Amino acid sequence: MANLQASIKDIRKTQKRTQQNLKMKKRFRGAIKKFNSLVTEGNKKAAESYLPRVYKLVDKAAKNGVLKKNNASNQKSKLARTLNNLSAQTNDKPTAKSA
Repeated sequence: MANLQASIKDIRKTQKRTQQNLKMKKRFRGAIKKFNSLVTEGNKKAAESYLPRVYKLVDKAAKNGVLKKNNASNQKSKLARTLNNLSAQTNDKPTAKSA
C-alpha cells in the first residue's frame, strides 16, 4: 500500500480510469456483437441503420484512448466489409427456375 498522499490519489485515479475504460469497451463490443447478430440473421436494413451507431462508439473509444486509432479504423473497415458481403449475398440469390 502506498504511503504518500499523491500515490494514494494516483491509485484512486487509476482505478476510476480503469472502470471507465472497461465500461467503454463493454459498450462498443456489445454494439459490434449486436451488429454481427443482425448480419447473421440477414436483416440488412436493420444492420445498415445500426452501423453508424457502432461507428460512433468505436470512434469514441479511439478518441478516449481505449482503442488505438488504426485498430478502430480496422474494426470499422471490417464491419463495412461484413455489411457489403451481406449485400452481395442478397443480390446473388438464385431465382427459382424449374428445370
